[in-house]
Amino acid sequence: MLMRTTSITFLLTWLATVFAQQQQQCQGIEVLYPKADAIIAQTKEQASTYLILGNTNVDDNSSKPTLTKISLLHLDDKNQEVIQDVWTGQDEILRVSAIQQDLQKIGPGDVPNTFWFRIFTQLNGSQCQYESGKFKITTDI
Repeated sequence: MLMRTTSITFLLTWLATVFAQQQQQCQGIEVLYPKADAIIAQTKEQASTYLILGNTNVDDNSSKPTLTKISLLHLDDKNQEVIQDVWTGQDEILRVSAIQQDLQKIGPGDVPNTFWFRIFTQLNGSQCQYESGKFKITTDI
């Protein structure tokens, strides 16, 4: 029984260490815009918005974080996540990075609704995921 308890304790300690290292590697990226509860109006004149990311990983000796994918999400009428991948690639995240989102690519039946961005990055071989606050997109078209 002592061997089993020791093994479980070791496993839990190892998992906690791995999780803590991953959390530490996944720090330094912040969604600057849109902020939670922002309202973005889709009009004929304004058919796009921006996702703005801040990067505090500025140590010259470390590798630079890379943006790998951005998804735009909202909930459908059955409360299920609807995921639309809006960008995929490999771009270095600068101190401030702005990514334009074409609002016309959102289905007409999906607006007005509450949306949020899911951002995927890579840093030092670790995959990281961030989410923006939830914001509203309305339409006047």
